[in-house]
Amino acid sequence: MPKITLNGPTLTDPKFAYPVTVRWGQGPDSLDYWDQLCIYGIEQFGLPGERYITDISAERMMWIFKSAADALIFRLRFSEVAT
Repeated sequence: MPKITLNGPTLTDPKFAYPVTVRWGQGPDSLDYWDQLCIYGIEQFGLPGERYITDISAERMMWIFKSAADALIFRLRFSEVAT
């Protein structure tokens, strides 16, 4: 079986220095709200890798941005759930 390697930024990449954390189960209607959050992020900033990367756990999803301005825009848009 061929070895699969991922080319792209990792969570330790110093270019991505502006994290925004979103906890699961928060927001007015959690499931629909979560969908809207992810759709907005992809429409506004594109797919992960260029302007941001993500990290997911059982408790939260972290969007880690390359630009402080992008992180601020995302945080302000979802201020009720983002830390």
